[in-house]
Amino acid sequence: MSCLGRRARGWAYGRRLTDATCFGTYAEFKEELRQAFESPKNEFRSRVANIVTNPMDEATKVATFMKGLRDGPVKTYLFREYPSTLEAAITLAM
Repeated sequence: MSCLGRRARGWAYGRRLTDATCFGTYAEFKEELRQAFESPKNEFRSRVANIVTNPMDEATKVATFMKGLRDGPVKTYLFREYPSTLEAAITLAM
């Protein structure tokens, strides 16, 4: 709770002062925190933001994965082989 912002920390400590067992699990704490501070509009926005309408094509996934690798023999090897799927690129990188 010490990592929370000012309002959220005050809310959480206030809840703990009234009932020491109010948060049984971390999941319960997260849910109560979300309900207390996230408006329904934000919940809808966050759900909509996770919907993928145009998924990345396989070549873009491979290129993005390869760009993220550190320079070295693995990256050089992958650029020589240039796998056609992300799964193949990950397998070759291992």
